[in-house]
Amino acid sequence: MIGMGGVRLILAGAIVLIIVGLILIAIGVRKGAQMEDSMVVEMDIRKILGGLALIFLFILLLTWAGNSSSGRTPETWMQEVKVVDKTTVSRENEDGGSEEVYIFICEDKDGIEQRYEITEDSLEGKFDVEDVFTQIQVTRYYRFTVGWQNTRYKGQEGYYPSVYGARKMEGFDTLEEPDWPEM
Repeated sequence: MIGMGGVRLILAGAIVLIIVGLILIAIGVRKGAQMEDSMVVEMDIRKILGGLALIFLFILLLTWAGNSSSGRTPETWMQEVKVVDKTTVSRENEDGGSEEVYIFICEDKDGIEQRYEITEDSLEGKFDVEDVFTQIQVTRYYRFTVGWQNTRYKGQEGYYPSVYGARKMEGFDTLEEPDWPEM
């Protein structure tokens, strides 16, 4: 997946391509109008076609950047949780059909309920969703790698951060600062 920096770089390159394309078209049209020598007119047509090709390339780059940034968000974070329950629900997908979504109901270190989902899309075909759902056990502790797969539904009821990976733990890690003696 492409990050925001990559999308910005692609857009900047595409803008440069369209400007150069328009300049080539303008030069080709102007010279074609001034001279009627067949050799010059042929070169002018090449400039016009080159400009049109650059504009077409610009449109392709924009389409590619738009499609690649519409998927999973590259921003992920780690979350340590205890899985307290699991459930499955059916939910409408973008195609008008339905998809099976596997939900983990968890508690974090502070006992606050957290919900995470796992779908075919979040695993990107690397693992079978049902197998992963079965392997993650209730009353066990995990360090989930999570992020917002469905960014357009972020925070809406029925949509939860997606699990991209899980590592089993013995309990919550104690990453708190130790109590240092007073001086």
